[in-house]
Amino acid sequence: STHYWVAGYAYDEEENPSPFAVVDFITTFCADTTPPAMINILDCEDFRPGGVQISWLAPGDDGYVGYASSYEVRYDTVLFHEDDLDETTVYPLAMIPNAPGETEYAWIDGLEPAQSYYFAVFAYDDVGNRSPLGALIYCTTMGVLSPVSDVDTYEDAPDFMLVDMADVFLPAGLNLFAEGGDGLDLYYLPGEEDSSQLWVHLQENWWGSTYVIIYAEHEGYLIADTVAIDVASVNDAPYFTCGIPDSVAIPGIDYTYIFTGADADEDSFWFFLSEGPSGMNLFADGNLSWSPPPTEGHYDVTVGITDGQDTTYLGFPVRVYKLTDSVFAPRNLEAHSDFVGSIPLTWDIPLAIELGFPVHLVGYRVYRGDDPDEEPTMIGTSDVNTYNDGLVSCGVTKYYRVKAVYDVPDFVSAYSNTDAGMCNSESERIYSAWSSEPVIVDGYDDDAAWDLATTLQIPYGYTLGFVNTASRLYGYIQFSDFAADDEEFSFWFDDDNSGFWDVMPSDEGRIFFRYGDSVRAYFQPVANIGGAAVPGTPVEFSEATSVWRVDGTSAYLEFSIPLGDDAHFGVLPGDSSAVMLLCENSTGPIFRWMATSEELVPVSYGRMIIGMPGGVPSIMVSPTSYEFTLEQGLETQAIVNVQNLGEGTGYFSISGLPDWIDASPTSEFLFPAITQDLTLTVHADMEPGDYVGYVNIYTTDPENPVQQVEVILHITPLEPENHLEISLPSASYGSAGSLVNIPVSVGELYDNDITSLNFTIYSDPDVAMPTGASAGAVLPGTWTVDVVSIGEDHITVHAHGFEPLPLSGEIVNIQYQIDGDAMDGAITQLAFSGVSVNSGFPYPYTSDGILLVGDQITPYWSAMIVLVLPDESRADSAYFGVHPLATNDYDPVVDMLDPPTFPGEGNIYFLSDNGYQLARDLRYYDDTLMVFPLVIDDDGMLVWDVNRVWSGCFVGDTLDMKEISYLYVSAGDTVYIYYHNLSPFQFTIHLKSGWNMISIPFDADSFVLGDVIPAALPPAYFYDPLSSSYVPVPVLYPGRGYWVLILGDHSYDLTGEPLLNYEIELPAGWSMIGAPSQTVYWDEQTTVPSDAMLPGALFGYDATVSAYFISNTLQPGYGYWVMSFENCILRTSAIYSPAGVSGD
Repeated sequence: STHYWVAGYAYDEEENPSPFAVVDFITTFCADTTPPAMINILDCEDFRPGGVQISWLAPGDDGYVGYASSYEVRYDTVLFHEDDLDETTVYPLAMIPNAPGETEYAWIDGLEPAQSYYFAVFAYDDVGNRSPLGALIYCTTMGVLSPVSDVDTYEDAPDFMLVDMADVFLPAGLNLFAEGGDGLDLYYLPGEEDSSQLWVHLQENWWGSTYVIIYAEHEGYLIADTVAIDVASVNDAPYFTCGIPDSVAIPGIDYTYIFTGADADEDSFWFFLSEGPSGMNLFADGNLSWSPPPTEGHYDVTVGITDGQDTTYLGFPVRVYKLTDSVFAPRNLEAHSDFVGSIPLTWDIPLAIELGFPVHLVGYRVYRGDDPDEEPTMIGTSDVNTYNDGLVSCGVTKYYRVKAVYDVPDFVSAYSNTDAGMCNSESERIYSAWSSEPVIVDGYDDDAAWDLATTLQIPYGYTLGFVNTASRLYGYIQFSDFAADDEEFSFWFDDDNSGFWDVMPSDEGRIFFRYGDSVRAYFQPVANIGGAAVPGTPVEFSEATSVWRVDGTSAYLEFSIPLGDDAHFGVLPGDSSAVMLLCENSTGPIFRWMATSEELVPVSYGRMIIGMPGGVPSIMVSPTSYEFTLEQGLETQAIVNVQNLGEGTGYFSISGLPDWIDASPTSEFLFPAITQDLTLTVHADMEPGDYVGYVNIYTTDPENPVQQVEVILHITPLEPENHLEISLPSASYGSAGSLVNIPVSVGELYDNDITSLNFTIYSDPDVAMPTGASAGAVLPGTWTVDVVSIGEDHITVHAHGFEPLPLSGEIVNIQYQIDGDAMDGAITQLAFSGVSVNSGFPYPYTSDGILLVGDQITPYWSAMIVLVLPDESRADSAYFGVHPLATNDYDPVVDMLDPPTFPGEGNIYFLSDNGYQLARDLRYYDDTLMVFPLVIDDDGMLVWDVNRVWSGCFVGDTLDMKEISYLYVSAGDTVYIYYHNLSPFQFTIHLKSGWNMISIPFDADSFVLGDVIPAALPPAYFYDPLSSSYVPVPVLYPGRGYWVLILGDHSYDLTGEPLLNYEIELPAGWSMIGAPSQTVYWDEQTTVPSDAMLPGALFGYDATVSAYFISNTLQPGYGYWVMSFENCILRTSAIYSPAGVSGD
């Protein structure tokens, strides 16, 4: 113990001390031996790489009383006890303990990643007493437990599991993710929710070095493991991208096919023939060719495609059919008996056509005999599978056979089966024979169709015949003794065979034709009113036609009646109708068929069967879908085959097309065994994206009335490097009779390696014909140029080699021979077709050209419009006209742009449909209507030469430009010039009483004077220069002039094919010549020799004053005198006239 004294003072605010005070006390010492309480409540709170956070409840200084002074953490990777503390690691904590019972937190750092530890916490009091060892807590740091081994694999290996990421990182519960490098895709085990199994998919054909990085994340802390993946290259075998060739080969038809392929490694590859028949060749670029032998046989063909390391094979069979095989012959011939006047025949198309063999059927030959065992005699031909034999005697059995005729190859099949038939003169049935071609109703039964007609002989010398097309019934009657002038022929019909007339309004009754009546046909309905047959009032029936022709005592009536569901005679081919045929005059009936028929009793009528080629149409459309991927702004074409596999004539039409699809044709008749190619043009003019459209094809196939072709279009942005430009010169020139080389050039190849090129160029053989092809200036020496096919209108070239083409230049030269008689200005388009490059890539992008005879573009015809200002000065001019290669848009080379004029100058120009201002605007020469907008920017008068303007030109579609030659206009006006291109050509000739000098402005072999000019007194007179005398002639020829005598003034409207140019030989002296169908200037016509004509000596004849006059033009319909010094050739033309461009 210790005794202590303590003294002290107290002070006030003035620092006055208190009295001194002393206190003493004695202390007694007691030692502190109580440690803080044991820490038994611990937890792992958090973790990070190299550290963990633990928590515990704070003890006191002595047990749970007071405050502990400090803490100490001990840890080890193994479980430890009190006796092991010296083996543990001490981690002091620099923290002031909290009050007993509060939770303490501490981070223990410096640990190994991905390692688990046992932790214990000790408390110390102020004298160093340590709490006893309490509970241990087991915690794990964050880190990579098991690094993933690098992977070695190979190209296109199967997917593999790289790792279960839960096995890679510690502790559990981390956020796991991964990312990969080039050439691979990562995914987790499909079908397993929250799966940590990481799988690798190698992208197709990729090889090289890449990686996968695996990540684990917790509270912002990130750890990773990188896996190197090495993908070894494996060669991919090239593969075929084409289908299998046709398994049928026909002697006489070259068996060809183009194999295409691809290589995933982009290695070069080539084709070879591994197995095949003798003579079969396969070029390295995939072109297969073979001429099948004439003998039948079966061959196995194997084709290989290789890159030099690996090879893929394609095998297919080929069977050669002999041309005498029955597969090419018609089938199931049937001769139909019990018809009056004829024996109709029908048969099935050859099996080869039905199976799609590569042959082209053009028709049939029909044979007849009196004995089934004898060789029959050919009696006619048919282009469809039906024939009507109308040249037989009834009551006699006839035996028939049919052969099929082909032009690809050129051969005639074996016979069909034999069948017998017999007609019956007492039959109540008459057959109207099917005809593919319409009859010209002119009163002459000289059309080929009448050879097939059923011939009905009526007592007392009357003969009737009937044929029909798909839309009209044609008939003729021959009267052997024609005396009266009031004959009337009636065609009575009950078209639904009901035996009763229709109720009102009725379409049944009769169609009749009266001789001498200006109305060609009448229709008189008969209606059932209250059970009685009541005839209606006859009305003109303009849809029917008729011509009566009298020849002495004989007469002929030729007529046609429309067929159709909505026609009066409401039948179609294959239908039948109750009919009665009646001819009568004022004295009564002349003949009647049937003899027992009564006009108003349809049940008493006979039956007419309307002919058709076989039975029911069966129309198949293929393919039914197309899918295209096009770059924006491009277009492509596809062919849809519309094929009639049935036995009857079919019909199809198209409507409702999307704006980006065009189709041609939009409607067509389909005869049996005929395939119509329907061309679809798909335009990618829209924004990039996906589009779907439908081509709806409506058919007369009862089983498939509506068939649909789906068109899927994917438009991508334009990528020029995907295209190979193949072009011809925009314009090439040559003279008549010369040889011309036309280069084919390429460009814009970029990095594409071109080793094969195929193309066809089409041209007009009337202008020039191809004669061959040769290598161009930049074609590599290792290349070969082969002419695969050459004809009058085309040349097909296959160029190939192993060295890639250069970036641009002329690669092939095509040689053309220009026709020796070609006129200057004649023109042909040189148009690419069937262009293919390599095995389909890059895509060919073609530019067509033209070949012109002469040294400049000459319009087919043109006329000049001149703007004359009020001061009578000529301000400007512009041309309009037509050309075979022109469109309604601006056509470079063909049209001419109109540049701006000087300030203050008047200007006129034509406006194309696509907005160009043109000094020369030419439109397509075969369009039926053309509209030329002419823009005027100054006041004045438009003037033109009426002799330059063709017939059919109107201002505003009302002012005939052949009659008036000027029009006043104001600045800002737009004048619309209409050109009606009439077909056939229409022309009016005005004749005066007396002698007229005429010509025929139509293109035909000859014309009968009375048919053209009925009022002319025959004969016409032609001047013969050799005898210097007039020669009477019954017929007239184009290009010649004639004298004709007319009683009274007459005008005739004539129609026919226009005579645009002609060439005639003239002897020395005076000659009479004619004019073409359009007015031409005489001084622009040519002769050979060029100086053979007397200049200015063109004499016309004015019938009004009966006098000659000197003319400077040839006017259609009139004749002229000319004088030549020597024998010469006169060439007269209304087309390709150079002066027509320059104007007057």
